[in-house]
Amino acid sequence: MYGATKTKEDSLRILTVNEEPLVAALVRLDKSTFLHSLRTQKLAAALGKILEVSVGELHLLSIGALLHDIGKYYVPERILNKTTPLTAQEKGVIKSHSALGYYYLQPMALSEQIKEMVLCHHRWADGEGGYPKFAAVKKPSFLTQIVTVADVGDAMLSDRAYRPPLSVAECIGFLEKNTPHMFNRDVVKAFKNFMGGKGGISP
Repeated sequence: MYGATKTKEDSLRILTVNEEPLVAALVRLDKSTFLHSLRTQKLAAALGKILEVSVGELHLLSIGALLHDIGKYYVPERILNKTTPLTAQEKGVIKSHSALGYYYLQPMALSEQIKEMVLCHHRWADGEGGYPKFAAVKKPSFLTQIVTVADVGDAMLSDRAYRPPLSVAECIGFLEKNTPHMFNRDVVKAFKNFMGGKGGISP
């Protein structure tokens, strides 16, 4: 998908983050989360180009998308890779990853926009739902809303521990059904255009 490489070693060659602690944290993620993060970065960057964000914003978007699930390092793999329905407690642990990632990045010299993408990529576009509830910024930034669609899109189109990949039609249907509350209308339109054009996923 999106030209993503298959191994952690190959993927490291195209990482845009040079800070050693971040690279070390990324490669400590389980393989599925690491590759999802890389695909999300590629997809978010493609959407950013379609939406004509500035060069500077595209750079921030790429880093934020790459790091969006960094907090999953603190989530046990037995929960991340569970093939049966999660318990309420396990769902709570999963949902903690965005805040944990944000806290991990806090002392680092990164743009606050990047940290906000990590913290708020599960917040709804209208600011009325999602998590974490305590996010200081109620409504996510436009760049964060791009990461959200890229994250959800890749997750739906990828093989997961608990289900096979969904179709592009199912993915787009879900995104459109939950627009504009959960997802930004313009970003969903860009995703739909990307998946229907040369950016479509390979078999």
